[in-house]
Amino acid sequence: MADLIFSQVIVTEIAKKTTSPGTVTLNVPVDKVWKIESVAIGGTNGTVYLKKSNELVGILFTTISRDQFAAQLPFWLPADYSIDLVNDSSERAIVSISEWDN
Repeated sequence: MADLIFSQVIVTEIAKKTTSPGTVTLNVPVDKVWKIESVAIGGTNGTVYLKKSNELVGILFTTISRDQFAAQLPFWLPADYSIDLVNDSSERAIVSISEWDN
């Protein structure tokens, strides 16, 4: 396996929950890998989930007594991978991702 080469930082905003959670679909390019570096929500009560094909992969960030289930960051995503970031908070969320050439 070759060494990874840093490409760029991707900052994604996820809308706040209104009648349903805010969702952003992201696709890792075939020649890249992504590392989710950090997640933040603009309030004190909420959760950001990582889903694939509408199934829960992990909890990326939570403030509501589910910390023991949260994935440890950073969280790596392989090339050619599609995910949904779901914000179940009444405030917007920000996800910071570093992209690496594979």
